[in-house]
Amino acid sequence: MATNHGSTAIKVLEVCTVAPPPGSTVPVTLPLTFFDILWFRFPPVERLFFYKSPVPFYVIVSNLKKSLSLVLQHYLPLAGAIVWPENSPKPAVETAVRDGIVLTVAESEDDFDHLIGDGLRKEAKLRPLVAELAAEEDRAAVVAVQVTWFGNGGFSIGITSHHAVLDGRSSTSFMKSWAGLCKNLVGGGEIFCPAAETMPFYDRSVVTDKMGLEAIYLKCLLAHEGPNNRSLKFWDFKTPPDSFRGISNNSLL
Repeated sequence: MATNHGSTAIKVLEVCTVAPPPGSTVPVTLPLTFFDILWFRFPPVERLFFYKSPVPFYVIVSNLKKSLSLVLQHYLPLAGAIVWPENSPKPAVETAVRDGIVLTVAESEDDFDHLIGDGLRKEAKLRPLVAELAAEEDRAAVVAVQVTWFGNGGFSIGITSHHAVLDGRSSTSFMKSWAGLCKNLVGGGEIFCPAAETMPFYDRSVVTDKMGLEAIYLKCLLAHEGPNNRSLKFWDFKTPPDSFRGISNNSLL
């Protein structure tokens, strides 16, 4: 399937779901805290990374899938979705067996060397390389990934994440853990557990809310276009089509 975004043609080769390895312990529910709820309906965070490799693309995709599955056993909530049932006072991340991250594999006709060069790039050039994150009224995905091949040894990884679940530090820790597992897999090493400092911490009991901010945020969310508005769709903040973005150290700003 080929899609045209402005001046950039993207051919989608595959769309699949990458799940944690069989036997992974699934935390059924991870409640959001007042730190998370503040960003509940903000647009997702988009990150785009560029790489060069002499390895055939099908090998790259295979290694990325395997290592992504492996790292998800340590970041299980990323395989789930945000829900807000009528009987729940606040939203939470729910993860079930066979849940996973949607991975899109694509090809681009654009000039890889031009995209990764210094200076500004048109938003329309970069937008097709970023994964779409599904968000409906009753369910919102946590992470989506797109891997795009440019045909000259270059490829990009676009990661879109829900801001209520992943902040900058969490996102970076996830990427470092995934990269470490992938590098080890390519090198033929044994599977290892990522460094302790990159591991997520799930104990919500340590978070205290002395000012009652959670109740304030929830009241505002429910009242916005409400009453009792539990929609999980993102607020519509569109980027102007004539915008430009900057590239720094081969990652998108």
